[in-house]
Amino acid sequence: MHEIEDEQQPLLPASSVHSAESAGSDQPRNRQWPTPSIGPLRAFLSSEAAVTIICVFILQFLVSFAKHVVEVPIVRLFETAICDRYYSSHGDAASGPVNERSCKLPPIQDQLALITGFRFGFDAFGGVVSAIYYGGLADRLGRRLVLILFCIGTLLSLVWIVMVCYLNKVLPTQLVWISSIFLLVGGGQRVAKSMLFTIIADSVDQSSRYIEQTSHPDYGVTKANTDRDTCIFSPRYLTSARS
Repeated sequence: MHEIEDEQQPLLPASSVHSAESAGSDQPRNRQWPTPSIGPLRAFLSSEAAVTIICVFILQFLVSFAKHVVEVPIVRLFETAICDRYYSSHGDAASGPVNERSCKLPPIQDQLALITGFRFGFDAFGGVVSAIYYGGLADRLGRRLVLILFCIGTLLSLVWIVMVCYLNKVLPTQLVWISSIFLLVGGGQRVAKSMLFTIIADSVDQSSRYIEQTSHPDYGVTKANTDRDTCIFSPRYLTSARS
């Protein structure tokens, strides 16, 4: 068995390399990769579709950012409401805000985990149930109406959560689960995301939404090829091959 004695020794013997070169001699030897061209990209960025796509992605970022930012305060509201109700039921009601350290007892944390977990499940269920309905509604009356309904439903859900947590001595904290019902107005964040990506698809011409994959004889790799140079998802839209 042949053993490699030096790190600089090639993995393949010279005879194998020459054989491979002779077998591929019928292909062009001077292969040049395409160079970037910013002309088509600049034309796309100045189009109306580009403005729509950029605005949609900014809106998507703001929606996702707001959703993740508000989650921590909501959990803290749940904990404070459960903590106040727990100490009130044990005859140890505080005159002011309860210390956060006092809310780390196992009974309080168990109930907090239960309420938070079921709330996430109910929120997801609303989007699954109403997705088909709002998809048809968007086709008939437009995407903007569905996005407006999403904002209204989300706002009503947050208002209900704040009201239940504020009236924790009167209302049981489990009533925050009703906030998921308000998400049926608009379908929640999952329906809103689908509407945003549908807006992007509507802003791009149908003939520019696909590319055909073919094998390039010179490069030996799969390369995107399309009959239309205006396809924004095609590498040929962004690059030009050297002759």
